[in-house]
Amino acid sequence: MRKRWIARPSPPGASGIAASDPDLPRPLADLLARRGIRIPGSFIRPSMEDLSGWDSVPGMGEVVERLAGACLAHSGIVVWGDYDADGLTSAAMMTRALSSAGACVEARVPERAPDGYGLGRTAVDLCLARKPSLLLAVDCGTSSATETAELAEAGIDTVVIDHHESEGTALAKGLIANPRLGGDAGSAGELSAAGLCFHACRGLRVLSGSGDGDMDKALALACVGTICDVVPLRGDGRTIASCGLGAISSGAVPGLTALARSSGIAPGPLRGEDVAYRIGPRLNACGRVGSAADALELLLCEDGAALASLAAKVEKINSLRRTLDRKVCEEAFEQASRQKGRSSIFLADRGWHPGVVGIAASRLSSELGIPVVLASIGGDGLARGSARSIPGVPLNTILQSLSDLLVSGGGHRQAAGLTFRMDVIDELAARFDKAAAGFSESFTGPVVYLDGRLAGEDLTPGLARSIRLLEPFGEANEEPVWITSGIRMLQPRRMGDGKHFSCQARTGDRSVRAVAFGMGAVLPDAEIDYELAYSLRLDTYRGGEDIVIHIKDMRPVRQ
Repeated sequence: MRKRWIARPSPPGASGIAASDPDLPRPLADLLARRGIRIPGSFIRPSMEDLSGWDSVPGMGEVVERLAGACLAHSGIVVWGDYDADGLTSAAMMTRALSSAGACVEARVPERAPDGYGLGRTAVDLCLARKPSLLLAVDCGTSSATETAELAEAGIDTVVIDHHESEGTALAKGLIANPRLGGDAGSAGELSAAGLCFHACRGLRVLSGSGDGDMDKALALACVGTICDVVPLRGDGRTIASCGLGAISSGAVPGLTALARSSGIAPGPLRGEDVAYRIGPRLNACGRVGSAADALELLLCEDGAALASLAAKVEKINSLRRTLDRKVCEEAFEQASRQKGRSSIFLADRGWHPGVVGIAASRLSSELGIPVVLASIGGDGLARGSARSIPGVPLNTILQSLSDLLVSGGGHRQAAGLTFRMDVIDELAARFDKAAAGFSESFTGPVVYLDGRLAGEDLTPGLARSIRLLEPFGEANEEPVWITSGIRMLQPRRMGDGKHFSCQARTGDRSVRAVAFGMGAVLPDAEIDYELAYSLRLDTYRGGEDIVIHIKDMRPVRQ
């Protein structure tokens, strides 16, 4: 399917006027200006000194004060997280910090199938049995008014550190730090739960006098949660992600080191893509198709022999996740191919594992350029699904309009979850498609977002090195995509069972290696000129320093 090329939108307030910085090549200075980066130096070289105050998040001061008091009294605390990478790293981080500060801590995370997301019945029953002084809920709990009220009646306080919107009655009991509930948190307001928990650890160090010993561990865990939860990598988020990569590389958290090794990451400094595409998926796999408790145990483990065993177990779970994911993707693509002319795809199947439908929905949505809902049908007759969307089509708004047909549903603009009865699927799919069409008339189809144009002489190792200064890439700090015209694609050859291709991209007297992943079906014609949309990267394999073009899309130059 042909992709639309669109200039990446600039954020509000971006002047487009490049700052004068002799250390930056002109294309990069212009890029930062379009992205609203007014002080390139601090963005390129983030420092821990750039972080907001730990108490800048509304409610964080009271939350940390209560936690510090519990630690100084050596009280019992149950930490309850979530089964994704953000929730797991948050739970591990707070468990380490509270234990170091003197509390008696028990860490738990829910299991996807029996417990579902959030602070539910299992967490309440655990606390009623253990009788801790307080329950700390991380990456969940904002909407758990009923559960926290029941705990309060039993004399158990609830403290919440979360970043999710409230989906119902706000907490009437307990303390909560959540920038989504109002107040000005500055750049800390865009953090994941792990980023917020890192601020809590900073405050706990101050109020409990626990010292600096575990801050590198907290930073490494916060980095993983920040990158994997796809929050904006600006301000505090960028600082935590960038500095945290160094903490992971130095071995601050043995479990992350073991996971990096088992996933095939080469020794040395980690990159953001290592966390996003190697470490994060393995942590998430445990919550999707295994037990999230295995991932939490790995993140908390310090014993060398146990680390190797746990990492191998997580690797095995991830292999299962990939097998199940492949099955759902292939079957969903085949079924979707029979639904021509629709503004969305809405499918349910009894053979699909509920833990991987979200991954498959994301891939279909990206490939087809339309919103996708995939659901797994359970034995109780309910279908539990995940929805993924495209820019301009807000899932949360659409699901609200369909609430009369849903058992439950909610989420964000681009990702959401829903549960429905199978006897309403036809009506639900039709109404979902109509609602998506109302938003997506001018948005449908795969899109390549472009950041600027480069001439052939710009394709140098120096520019590629400068682009790497912007890493880690992610939400609100995407890897730049450039355009260059008049390129000949010489010596094209397929790779990877024909799914990809590589070639020599020649422009003028300059020739660089180019690769195109997922584009091997049709090789380029070596006799015509192309215009390429691509990312420019530095290849340091075997100690060299060559540039390589990663092609996102290509089209013949009109003669």
